[in-house]
Amino acid sequence: MNRTGIAARTYDATLGVMLDLVRKLVDCRELLYSLTIKEIKVRYKQSLLGIAWAVFMPVSMMLIFTFVFRRIAKVELEPLPGTGLPPSYAVFSYVGLLPWNLFSQSLTGAVNTLVTNRGLVAKVYFPREVFPLSKIFASFVDFLVASLVLVALMVWYHVPVQTTILWVPILLGIQLSFMLGCGLMLSMANLFYRDVQYIFQVAIQLWMFATSVAYPLPAEAAGPIAGPILRLNPMTPIIDGYRDAILYGRMPDLAASWGAWIVVGLVLWIGVLAFDRSQYLFAERM
Repeated sequence: MNRTGIAARTYDATLGVMLDLVRKLVDCRELLYSLTIKEIKVRYKQSLLGIAWAVFMPVSMMLIFTFVFRRIAKVELEPLPGTGLPPSYAVFSYVGLLPWNLFSQSLTGAVNTLVTNRGLVAKVYFPREVFPLSKIFASFVDFLVASLVLVALMVWYHVPVQTTILWVPILLGIQLSFMLGCGLMLSMANLFYRDVQYIFQVAIQLWMFATSVAYPLPAEAAGPIAGPILRLNPMTPIIDGYRDAILYGRMPDLAASWGAWIVVGLVLWIGVLAFDRSQYLFAERM
């Protein structure tokens, strides 16, 4: 069989697995909803602040970053169009922290989700993808609650809402796709090798500083080796895209980050296919 035929068969198989996953998740939507609600309740059960922790974490990080990177490191920000003045660092950092917290909390929860639900995985048949997805959806609720602070900051610092904010759902869809692929791979890998969760705890901290969460990250200034690697990190163009759409009132430059979008597609493709084809081994690894 020639390469064209192999590519066509691979595409058909991938599309079939993707559509089958969507169908299974629609059929199990009530279970997914129940697991998500359970995750939210367990996360804030017997806590003093409750759901307010969703706001406390990004706000506290914003205050720390403001002191370190604005007062000490003197990070220079790009001026806003039409004013010639840079945006408030508090707003700049919070726009980066919101999607990053969604990303890190979702994956931190997803990595151990198959192990902690070993009883259900081993005894009852249903799409196991609901476990990492429930972690992502629960973190998305926190993301929505914490977004209220961003609205307040924009009002306080007189940041106008422009039509480019319509790009936010597109960027969020790209980010959720990347998170789904990462969550499926991490949860599956941790089931087979339990030290994955510990490696990930270190990796996610390093990943944050390799992403433009707290400061602009020009990959060109990182050198001939690190620069291209940084450009393949999807979270940097995603966060930069949020800032472009929300703060700077311009379209995100998606074309300049084509390598990162290829990574998103590959991670989603590998995650969905590998998870689907390895499910029959899950019960043996419990």
